[in-house]
Amino acid sequence: ASADDDDSVDDDDSVDDDDSQDDDDSQDDDDAADDDDAADDDDAAVDTCPVVGWLACDSPFEGNNNGPGATNGIDLWACSQFDLTGPEVGISFTAPFTGTFGATLSGLTEDVDLLVIGGEVCAPGACAGASQNGGTDDEALAFEANAGEEVIFVVDGYDGAISDFTLTMTCAPP
Repeated sequence: ASADDDDSVDDDDSVDDDDSQDDDDSQDDDDAADDDDAADDDDAAVDTCPVVGWLACDSPFEGNNNGPGATNGIDLWACSQFDLTGPEVGISFTAPFTGTFGATLSGLTEDVDLLVIGGEVCAPGACAGASQNGGTDDEALAFEANAGEEVIFVVDGYDGAISDFTLTMTCAPP
């Protein structure tokens, strides 16, 4: 039959059959599939990364880019020369004074990269700098920040890489 018979079977019509299947209509079927419309189908791409911790001057942060709170939704960053297909995590830092700061990512077992995001939201378009050394070499970034300015460091895996890491912030007041 081609009519909606109020069951959970897709009847190849344009009527939502009260199931989670794409019924070739423009209705949101409350599933993760694209239902041929522009509405929210619960399948929106991840466009921010999670902030899983906070970093302070001279106080190392230890983590894993596939640890609690990690996502694997961002592969393209505005400041990256590579697609980073591994999981990512963000670590927040608030500058205690205006000046130059240095961040070092060490203790790597696989090829993960370090990115710095300007602002309070970890969004790929706000990427301001990247350290993308090959293999397990340390990653290092220097950046300028004003007192009270927040930046987010992102640790993201190259080619699906997952690694433990230590992120250290060096702060030397002017």
